[in-house]
Amino acid sequence: TSVASIRLWPEEILSSKTAGVIGLLPRFRYLLISPGLLSSLSEEELRAVVAHESGHLRRWHLLFFAIAFLGFLELLLLGSVSANMVGWWQNWEVPPWAEGGAVVVALLLFLRFGLGFVSRQFERQADCHALERVGLRPFAQALLKVSWLNGIDPEQPNWHHYGVLQRLRFLSECEERP
Repeated sequence: TSVASIRLWPEEILSSKTAGVIGLLPRFRYLLISPGLLSSLSEEELRAVVAHESGHLRRWHLLFFAIAFLGFLELLLLGSVSANMVGWWQNWEVPPWAEGGAVVVALLLFLRFGLGFVSRQFERQADCHALERVGLRPFAQALLKVSWLNGIDPEQPNWHHYGVLQRLRFLSECEERP
């Protein structure tokens, strides 16, 4: 998986011990790893984290997120135009506060349920990519280490990633029954 470069995650912006990828095109794509995570992982665990992040790139997850967000904006525009057309037809006007409130509610619902669902599935795919590349043990160790470093309870479900133990149970099942 090609990236322009591997960079340290700026901890001034986000203090989490984490890794991630940004950029759609290979020449403008970066793998970011926080210094705290980098210094805490073994070489094998680091390979597992990189395999997970490359899974996102190989499956074009960033592009799908961009398409989903553009689709959401199109739906907002369609809803606004429809409300204005109905208002014109019925001879009433949608108050700006109501339109703004509807946009905020729609955005929150889209983020929580739309992107949350998609993100969980993307994480599963990236987890499976890491499982195929490095096996369960190094990825499990890395994932548990990330949760410990960030003070995240491995039992706690997560709205956009599944909980750590949920993810590891799923990968164990995948390893047992590919």
